[in-house]
Amino acid sequence: MRCDINISVIRKKDNFHSSRVEIKNVQGTRQVEKAIEIELLRHVEEMEKGNEVVYETRRYDQINNTTVRLRGKDSKLDYMFMHEPDVPRIFIKKELIQ
Repeated sequence: MRCDINISVIRKKDNFHSSRVEIKNVQGTRQVEKAIEIELLRHVEEMEKGNEVVYETRRYDQINNTTVRLRGKDSKLDYMFMHEPDVPRIFIKKELIQ
């Protein structure tokens, strides 16, 4: 299995959305799980620091258990993202992130 992952985070207190980040060519269900976990934590950390999460494409580095920037995106349109009507949003509780 190989897939792409799109992630953004919504801060509940002010409904602020981080920019969507795409992670390309993740292989295997365990790597998908790890890539999502690492990228969600990165978004939360950047938002807590007051930093902007920029639109970009990244890859999952399973050796170092991190995501690495591949290229930037100028706008949301660069993603050619299409919502899948049959897949609901996934909300992760803060306790699970910690």
